[in-house]
Amino acid sequence: MARKDPNAIQFDVPKKLISELVETYTSNDRKMKTLAWDMLDQIRTRTRLGFGVTRTGKKVRLKRLSNSYKDQRKGKVRFFTSKSGHVYPIKANRAVSSNKELDSLGASVGARASSKANRKINASITKNLLKPTHLNKEHATPSKSNLTSTGSMLNSLTRRVINKRIFITLKNNRSTDMYGKPSKMTANKKAKLQAKAGRRFLDLAKFEQKLFRDRITKDLFKLSNRILSKLNKLNKLNGG
Repeated sequence: MARKDPNAIQFDVPKKLISELVETYTSNDRKMKTLAWDMLDQIRTRTRLGFGVTRTGKKVRLKRLSNSYKDQRKGKVRFFTSKSGHVYPIKANRAVSSNKELDSLGASVGARASSKANRKINASITKNLLKPTHLNKEHATPSKSNLTSTGSMLNSLTRRVINKRIFITLKNNRSTDMYGKPSKMTANKKAKLQAKAGRRFLDLAKFEQKLFRDRITKDLFKLSNRILSKLNKLNKLNGG
């Protein structure tokens, strides 16, 4: 029988130790959940700063907002959809003349009385209709592209650890739009539409992957030092 290479034998223990360390780390539910949460938080923070990630892992600025959407967030215009599916804008100080349009706006009793008298909604009522009341005060500005208007989509990010693997996804829930109206679109669908529009964010960029690799390596070194320290103590007790 061929003898083993002495140099190969020297690496048996370290290789086994590394395997055991990784197993110990990934089996630690608390560590894995903390790691998953920190990955989620990193994605959320990077996105709110205005950066997405390509499929190759490159960090890129999120595609700019359209001028019409900027005006919408500034309260200069609001878009409504009629029952027939036609989308039309309502602008500040614009006269509203028909009862049908008043119905589509959900105008109040006072607004209807005013309209009946002069066939238009006065400027203050129009302004209230256009004002985005649910813009995220901490992260959203009218012109910044950071996938945060109300904050609901990024707040829907969730993490799971299944079979020692981390999954970061979006809850399939609905929230409200920036006017406080119930949204018809789920967080998942929003993310897919944004990615299609050039605002892909639900991934770790290469620099973020390196951050977490370095962190895990550091944790494994600490763990190995603790294990080796215990082994040395046992050896001393056993007269080794």
